[in-house]
Amino acid sequence: MKEIGIKLSPIVRKVLNDYLDDDEKVFDAISSVWSIYRGTDILFYTDIRLVRVRKRPWRLDVDSFYYDDDPVLELDAGPVLDTLKINFKGESAFEMPIFSSRRDEVLGFVHRAEKHIQKHRQPDITEGLIGREKMFKEQLTGLAELKEKGIITEEEFLKKKKEILRKM
Repeated sequence: MKEIGIKLSPIVRKVLNDYLDDDEKVFDAISSVWSIYRGTDILFYTDIRLVRVRKRPWRLDVDSFYYDDDPVLELDAGPVLDTLKINFKGESAFEMPIFSSRRDEVLGFVHRAEKHIQKHRQPDITEGLIGREKMFKEQLTGLAELKEKGIITEEEFLKKKKEILRKM
């Protein structure tokens, strides 16, 4: 695993090495404000997902947000603390407090992560299949209307219908 952006503690490094796939690469990372009660959040993006590690005094929590489920990063500016929000499947998944003095760094991270997510998100093949099915259905419907109106013969209709069905 490649270390980028922040220094990882040996414990976090071990957890991520155990948690991530062998060929999964960490491209970038950002850490939150450390708090004695909340601990520290570290947000990574890899080839296939956003990974959040919450380092607390007594344990580490790891969450994954796969790109196909449309994670959205959003930064709310505040006077002293900004909040980096991750919305997942249309709902708020978590918030990360970050000092406002790091706003440019965080905005850069958000921009790079969003570009990376768009690039690595798998296309929804069902949309293409549904669109294609709809197109063929429209072609067959239009062909049937032409036959009913007497614009084409039964023979022409069957020939065109066969061509359309073959393309499906």
